[in-house]
Amino acid sequence: MPFAVSGATIDEVGIVAQDGAYSQPWMWSLPLGTHPFNQSIQANWFSMACSFFKSHAMKGIYYWGIWYDDGGSAVLKKPNAARAQEIQPASVSVIKACFR
Repeated sequence: MPFAVSGATIDEVGIVAQDGAYSQPWMWSLPLGTHPFNQSIQANWFSMACSFFKSHAMKGIYYWGIWYDDGGSAVLKKPNAARAQEIQPASVSVIKACFR
């Protein structure tokens, strides 16, 4: 039986795209030398948040990322280790799938 639609919203879901970020999701950045860039960390985090959002019939979910202007677009077109806190391309795909 599905849940009734909730008025709750998940706010500021975000994590850096680096190994080791699951244990420190509040960190703005981690040293790349000890925490290599890994898009799947962020994509998996966003996917899990989407699953929770959908399974609890929540009103909304807000994914957090800084939206720098990258060559005329609003989101990164290519993975970027120097900007691991940004929403990476693999995560953009997860976010889009969440709302289909």
